Amino acid sequence: MALSEPGRMVKSAQTAFEIIEYVHDHGGADLDEVTDEFDLAKSTLHGYLSTLESLEYLVSDGGSYHLSLKFLSHGTAARNSIPISGQADGILSDLADETGLVAWLVVEEHGRAVYLDRAVADEVGQTYGRISKRTASTRGIFGMVNGMLVKQQLWKIPSRRLTKLH
Repeated sequence: MALSEPGRMVKSAQTAFEIIEYVHDHGGADLDEVTDEFDLAKSTLHGYLSTLESLEYLVSDGGSYHLSLKFLSHGTAARNSIPISGQADGILSDLADETGLVAWLVVEEHGRAVYLDRAVADEVGQTYGRISKRTASTRGIFGMVNGMLVKQQLWKIPSRRLTKLH
């Protein structure tokens, strides 16, 4: 049985990340809100929150906990580890200008689409996506309409430019 299979997960690590995700999803939370959500003693949850704050993954503001900017460092490093992320700016801008729409750089991770970057045409008003968004679906990148647009547009890019993206 691989460590990644549910039966082999370290429960305390899973709980810590579930708390982080809860705080993220709710834009912050206090101890009472976390206690209402999790089936653990208030003192245990206080220990988790205090530990995450001590490790600088959470910040406390008047009893309410929020994600710290330490996650920004991790996210930036993860984004920079994807070779195409720093090389697609020109292509995204060209695509946005040619279509008059928003052009997204979307990659697949764990069967989900992850939005890494975007370029917005001048004519576009409100945009509804956000960089770092992860789709709930596991259909993958090319199961999405915008994934198909990216796929179609990549085929039109001269091979010398596409080679630079690899």
